[in-house]
Amino acid sequence: MRFRLLVILSLMWAAASAQASQPVSYHARLSRQDHYDAKGRKLESVPAILARDRANYHRFHRRDASDQSDSFFTTESHRALFYKMKIVYRNFGNNPSHSVITEFLDVDVKVSGLTVYLTVSAG
Repeated sequence: MRFRLLVILSLMWAAASAQASQPVSYHARLSRQDHYDAKGRKLESVPAILARDRANYHRFHRRDASDQSDSFFTTESHRALFYKMKIVYRNFGNNPSHSVITEFLDVDVKVSGLTVYLTVSAG
């Protein structure tokens, strides 16, 4: 039974990874609502904030005015991939992950393969 579950999860991971190989780009405002989970706890990682932003957009329809849609992070399993992706920061200062965690930013997000390119934008 465990082996069967492992095979199913592996196939789901492979399918999601293949879909992620198509470039995905969108603009997002990482606002207060994206920095907290449903229980009001502060999120402490960049992947968690990015996943929450997309959950707010697709699942909960809690969108910031400048948020854009994407065709990939529509499901929970696809949003979970943020935790496995490499994040490359562009146009950030000395401590980019700290900036994302502590500030409300406008960002451009580009996903290529299993790499997220995160760029601070003017809004």
